[in-house]
Amino acid sequence: NVDGILINMISGFDITIDTLDAIRMATRNRNTPIHLDIHSLALGIKEDFTRYYRPLPEWRRWCFMIDTVQMNEDEAANISLDNDPEDRLVKGIFALGANRVLITRGERGATMYSIDQKNIVRRDQPPHPVKRGIDSTGSGDVFGAAFFLEYARTHDEARALEFAARAGAANATYPGSTGIDRLPELIGISPLSHGKNTRSSL
Repeated sequence: NVDGILINMISGFDITIDTLDAIRMATRNRNTPIHLDIHSLALGIKEDFTRYYRPLPEWRRWCFMIDTVQMNEDEAANISLDNDPEDRLVKGIFALGANRVLITRGERGATMYSIDQKNIVRRDQPPHPVKRGIDSTGSGDVFGAAFFLEYARTHDEARALEFAARAGAANATYPGSTGIDRLPELIGISPLSHGKNTRSSL
């Protein structure tokens, strides 16, 4: 009994597609939203264990009936076997039942695609200014978690997008995850300062 499920494929092997299917089956009657960060699903592994971008043959199955699909622009450019441009990929994801698609763009911010009366609406979120950028590692992960949490609290896409941009930018002001405990302070909120208490699965 949760408000939502966040799945971040940090390694690309975090869960199997069969496990995701089981999660969808178990939650579909409760309309539990699932947020899927494609992340390392878009990466192959060379013999020397370095990672490289490559198509994901089962991307449609992964994205099927997912509430929010997230990826960065490099992942979006490589995930399709047909090298679909971003607009075509987004249309394909919406055809699978998604409600929104998030594309992160590093220092250039992020884009949210959503559906309004059967029309695809694009909202570009500018980067949130920071005094000093030290390490962007993990900022996409923080962005996704922040969007997921804020949308679960408020059901306001625009507010969740802006909140996610602030959180991701704040994360980049510390090396690695050393500042993760200070994110609420850096963003300017208390973790439970507004909205309902949210139960989430990570």
